[in-house]
Amino acid sequence: MILSVTSIQQLMILRPIVSLKDAPNIKTDVNVTAIVEDANNRVAPIINKKIGEAATTGDILGRLHNTPTRENAVGELVVDGQLYAAHKVGLPADFAMTNTGSVRADLHVNPDRSITWGSAQAVQPFGNILRVVEMTGAQIVEALNQQYDEDQAYYLQISGLRYTYTDQNDPNQPYKVIQVYDQHNQPLDMNKTYNVVINDFLAGGGDGFSAFKDTKVVGIVGQDTDAFIDYITDMTNDGKPITTPTMNRKIYLTAEQLAKADSDSQSQTGTNQNTQNDANSQTEGNQLQEVSSQPVSPTVTLPTTAGQPAETVTLHGQPKEQTVAANNQLINLTPTSINSQKQKATDQQAALPQTSNDEDLALLLLGSSLMAATGLTIIDRKRKHA
Repeated sequence: MILSVTSIQQLMILRPIVSLKDAPNIKTDVNVTAIVEDANNRVAPIINKKIGEAATTGDILGRLHNTPTRENAVGELVVDGQLYAAHKVGLPADFAMTNTGSVRADLHVNPDRSITWGSAQAVQPFGNILRVVEMTGAQIVEALNQQYDEDQAYYLQISGLRYTYTDQNDPNQPYKVIQVYDQHNQPLDMNKTYNVVINDFLAGGGDGFSAFKDTKVVGIVGQDTDAFIDYITDMTNDGKPITTPTMNRKIYLTAEQLAKADSDSQSQTGTNQNTQNDANSQTEGNQLQEVSSQPVSPTVTLPTTAGQPAETVTLHGQPKEQTVAANNQLINLTPTSINSQKQKATDQQAALPQTSNDEDLALLLLGSSLMAATGLTIIDRKRKHA
């Protein structure tokens, strides 16, 4: 049997793997072992093929290494790649979102900074179809708010936007989104239609994200697996090796911080208005002083977290010219961490099967998937509907 890259992607359906430690009484079957070894030998040249490079050594970490706001580096790298993929095929796209369960592993980076096909495939193994859909600003906010029920067991990785959220007195949904900003740091219009890249799982309301259901399809991008692999290759070929995204897209604010931001904004607006009035009252013949009526953007200083230094967050206002990271489609809006208040932890994501970052075990996973052809049962992904 001849295996193409496409057929390997189709066969690579992950299933829980029982270790010898977890099941010491299970004996090795020599026939199954032979099948696995044969499969490993066949796919090894594809698994080990270099597709790109990282800027530094060290794995780019995934959902088992979330910040308290449920951001992780490889998840944001994936959605950055999906937004890039939509633009590459000529589709209009403002934002990209994916369910974190579709991001199955850390992105392994070899000591020479190389990234292999197998490493990228382990991150995005399902081959979900990406589509661009139309959503209003209100629908986007609804989708973001749906992360905050069920102890945040199901949450999104996002690209092209960022948002602030805070507490609310609702035990079923303890947090609510306050404001969402586009890549130019401007608030979303609740009545405006935006184009959002999502996968077919979310389009069906998977993980309870009903806000994505029945949205109008603008166009089809392709497979998420291919989008991620091609993104790594394209960035590398363009002289932009892959870097860890700055996790600054979900910003938790306390009620006190929100009140201060509002107060600062109102105070500055009043000051500007008074200055304008003074200028208008100058005697005729004097040149009117040009004064901006735009309020100065309120800021919040956030502490260090996830190994990133504390910096100041500008919540809204005119964007500043800043350098964009090589693999980041967002303008760098400066917040690199979140408020130190701890959110309720959940172990549900950690309990999901995680593809290994070890190349040998990655070979075993991919090779083992070929056994589906022998009639072994494939464990389907669970889809929760609202």
